[in-house]
Amino acid sequence: MTLPEQLPEQESALSNLWQLFEECRGGHGRVAVVTGAVGTGKTRLTHTFAERAIAAGAIYCDATASRMERGLQFGVLSQLLLGAELPAEFREQAARLLEAGAMAAQSAYFGAADDDGGNIPSTIVCNLSILLRDAVAGADRPLVLTIDDAHHADEASLQCLSFVLSRLWRARAMLVISAATGPRPFNPVFLADLPPEPYSRRIRLDPLSRAGVEEMLAARLGAETAARLSHDCHRISGGNPALVRGLIDDCRRQGGDPDGWQLTIGPETVLALLGILHRSDPSLLRTARWLAVLGGVAAPVVADRLVGLDSESLTRTVAALNRIGVLDDGRFRHPRLRAAVLDGLAPDERAKMHASAAQLLRVEGAAPPVIADHILGADGLADDWAAPVLDDAAAQALADGEVNRALSYLRLAYRMGTDNAAPLSPVTRELLARAEWRADPALAMRHDTDPAADGERAMSRAVRLMWFGRVEQTREALDRAGTDQPPSARLEALRAWQSWLYPNSGGTTPTGAVLSQKFQRTTATASPTGQAISLLVTGLTDGTGESAIAAEHALHESRLEEQSVPLLLSALAALVCAGKLGVAAKWADTLQQDAAAQQAPTWNAMFTAMQALVALRQGNLSAAETHARAALMLIPASSWGIGIGVPLAVLIEASTAMGRFNDAFSHLRTPVPEAMFASPFGLLYLCARGRFHYAREDYRSALRDFDSVGHLAAQWQMDYSGLVVWRTDAALAHLRLGQAQAAHDLALDQLKRLTPANVRERGIALRVVAACSDVPKRPVRLGQAVKELQNSGDRLELAYALADLSQAYHALGEIGQARRISRRAYQIAKQCGACVLARSLLPDAVGGGSDDSDSDAAPTPYTGLSQAERRVAALAADGYSNRQIASTLFVTVSTVEQHLTRVYSKLKVSRRGDLPMGLLQDVGERSFPLPEAGEGF
Repeated sequence: MTLPEQLPEQESALSNLWQLFEECRGGHGRVAVVTGAVGTGKTRLTHTFAERAIAAGAIYCDATASRMERGLQFGVLSQLLLGAELPAEFREQAARLLEAGAMAAQSAYFGAADDDGGNIPSTIVCNLSILLRDAVAGADRPLVLTIDDAHHADEASLQCLSFVLSRLWRARAMLVISAATGPRPFNPVFLADLPPEPYSRRIRLDPLSRAGVEEMLAARLGAETAARLSHDCHRISGGNPALVRGLIDDCRRQGGDPDGWQLTIGPETVLALLGILHRSDPSLLRTARWLAVLGGVAAPVVADRLVGLDSESLTRTVAALNRIGVLDDGRFRHPRLRAAVLDGLAPDERAKMHASAAQLLRVEGAAPPVIADHILGADGLADDWAAPVLDDAAAQALADGEVNRALSYLRLAYRMGTDNAAPLSPVTRELLARAEWRADPALAMRHDTDPAADGERAMSRAVRLMWFGRVEQTREALDRAGTDQPPSARLEALRAWQSWLYPNSGGTTPTGAVLSQKFQRTTATASPTGQAISLLVTGLTDGTGESAIAAEHALHESRLEEQSVPLLLSALAALVCAGKLGVAAKWADTLQQDAAAQQAPTWNAMFTAMQALVALRQGNLSAAETHARAALMLIPASSWGIGIGVPLAVLIEASTAMGRFNDAFSHLRTPVPEAMFASPFGLLYLCARGRFHYAREDYRSALRDFDSVGHLAAQWQMDYSGLVVWRTDAALAHLRLGQAQAAHDLALDQLKRLTPANVRERGIALRVVAACSDVPKRPVRLGQAVKELQNSGDRLELAYALADLSQAYHALGEIGQARRISRRAYQIAKQCGACVLARSLLPDAVGGGSDDSDSDAAPTPYTGLSQAERRVAALAADGYSNRQIASTLFVTVSTVEQHLTRVYSKLKVSRRGDLPMGLLQDVGERSFPLPEAGEGF
């Protein structure tokens, strides 16, 4: 018999067995009872001992009991005494006695018991004892008998063994019994009949300690891997060797380098777990299944009634499950272990158990989500109370940001109503619309079939209709919501939103000032919807920058939830309009992550689109495109409603600036709702389309789009620079068409309309005004534009201004200056991903020349600069003043001056204009905070 190595921490038990064997060889009968939880190594210990005993010359006979043969009279004793190792004559006599005993026991079963009332005639037991004693006495070797899984042994065999053992204390015979302990100890009557020590000894095997688990791992996986995995392995297995072996086998299945192995609860561990449960007392498997169905831990008053045990029995059973490593303090040690137990149930049986749990938990007053999970597991219930419970659980799940869970509840409620031919309740319908809106707005519209809805349901319906441009239906829904007087703050705000989103929807279009005054963001405004439109309008109309402060306050004070989404989006938009792009980017990232965590693809898409818009206005074309594509992947284009104007406009502009005209054209072919062009989103889209036409040198088509934007913005009283700067775009188109005066007038008009907060827009306007001016006047105005755009955060517009400035110097004959500025524009354009602009700058950006003032055209090595010197030089090369560099790097102006002196010396240049542009990219600091207005290029 060849078996794997001995398990750790069994040396003491094995030593005890060997000591009993030595006493047996000395002529003293001995009995050992080995107990422990299933899987703790009792069989391994018994076989290891038997191998050694056989090697020492013992006669070895063994038997293994099983649950299937428990009703077979003398089944275990037959295995033990009829083995080939014993003499044939002995086996023949033993077989006759056992057959007679079986017949007697069978007769007793039908009421023909012997005079003593026992099931086995004493003569048979006595003869078996004499037969076995004589066989041992006649042998020249000790006899070792082992019975494995004795907790499944038939009662007749145990009764007979108990009697026989009492006659063998002076024979060279040893019996080793291994039995699993469960909720109850192994056969108390049999154990009570055993003589005390030294004739018998009880040996208990406990689960492995962490050190024992590590030793077992080391033998199969190596010492280093064992040390790394032992903690988790012990936590998951509870030290049960069978589970440890399963984890080891699953680990080895990963293949590759053992250093990369991780603990995985795979098929081998699952088989080990199910084997442990099926070999244990049936009550353990039944209890484990119910605990898995209930979710691990349930109140005893529920669990014991479902399992079918009294409270005391359930406590013992749970304690036994703790001992065998399935549970830890009544909880499954790992979710996969619970899943494995559930997977072992047939689907119908599992559904029935969930149904029983739901019904009992409802009686006991459990929380709706707990009951709903079991209704879900039962695949629905016909009871009238089930659907309202699912509604309550769904509402809680939505409040907790668990959209997928809410949808599971509500879709089941919907199907239950369909199966029962019952009308879907308005509550279920509204909850389903709300939940599906977060996942996919188009799905939610399937449930907007009740035009008679009023109150809050009518307002929620109006929001969804407004999103998809159904203006008339929106107005009707809001009218139904306003049947109660006076109208609520939310209703007033929704009416304002309709007027804002659809300025031509009828009635008088309120101006921004009127809306801002009406919905001031004060504590008196109870509706977040009203606060949202106030922030948006104020952000567009405010020229002082105070709207940005209010927007940041709203973002700090509001958490992401259903009612706050419009407010948070409006606050982001207000920051963008106020030119606070860095702050807007930070908040957009945070809100996008929150939306993803709340399983709300629609919200996620909205905030991702805002990330794209912010990135575009920062000139980060690659990020803008990535975010916009992601936004359109989160929900289908058909689900975006009029809001699709934002991600599509970003994609069209970014693709155009990157020179990917085919991509831009494909985005222009994406179907959009007609209602989008009747909303402010249409202005963004038309501007993007106009820039595409302009880049393709179709200046008349571009001008038509820009003029359309201007016409609509004026008609809607939405001519705000923070929204669109159509005049400068139109002016550039006029210039290309040879209409210089019209271009000049539009650019000046744009410049006059700007407020101090419109830093980015002023930089753009100054660049266009310069383009309309005589060449000698251009450097001054372009220098002002560069300063403004440095402060704005828009790197792409800065590159455009620098490119124009380079051309102006080139036209004035200052070739060296032109080339230096062109290289700077080229470097920024490359960082932005603006391939079209970068290609147009390429000759001057990389060209050389014999002009002495352009001596820096050749690459200058700067590997000799320290990291601090590179940072200072990078910012100086990018146009930052000494004071701005000091503020950015948190050093003194004197330190900056000292660094620059050393930089000039090492690079052999005399001024910051000669510094190489590659420094910024080399130090990896491509997102330095932009300088404030003041000194610059």
